[in-house]
Amino acid sequence: MVDIEDIPAEARWNIAARAANDMIFGYRRAFKEATKGAYEDELNEAIAALWGQAGKQQTVVADAFDLPRGTAPEVAETFVAISKLFLGPELAGGGVEPGEGDGAVIITTACPMASRAQQIGLDGRVVCNACRAYTTAAIESLNPDYDVRTARGICMGGDMCEMRIKRRQ
Repeated sequence: MVDIEDIPAEARWNIAARAANDMIFGYRRAFKEATKGAYEDELNEAIAALWGQAGKQQTVVADAFDLPRGTAPEVAETFVAISKLFLGPELAGGGVEPGEGDGAVIITTACPMASRAQQIGLDGRVVCNACRAYTTAAIESLNPDYDVRTARGICMGGDMCEMRIKRRQ
């Protein structure tokens, strides 16, 4: 009898993360085709809202595993770890670097959201807005004393993403 254990854990994680990520963009494509493109802005807002909800789930995982998030570097490292859990091993980068003061900089060099969007011909702005919604909600849920700004993005044609986390003013 075939069982899920016949598939290596790393492969299961990759497949599950990819399927979950693809599903949101697949829904968008299906609704766009069904409505003949009539509700483009509404679809893009809905996609961003879905990713925002996913970002809020970071605090659930952080709480469950008592992950640190008191400083900007801790928030950044926890965000990166949970994002890799959610998005899969295709998410890769240079990690977390020190920022100004209590700040931190996250560098990403490979993004499954951007890769999938490119494969299906989705406008990078849709992915960028979804990623910002996810990232903003995640950082806020991990520690509301911190904010995040995106300086560069793969989805907008860059060679990497650069996100800066700093204490709210």
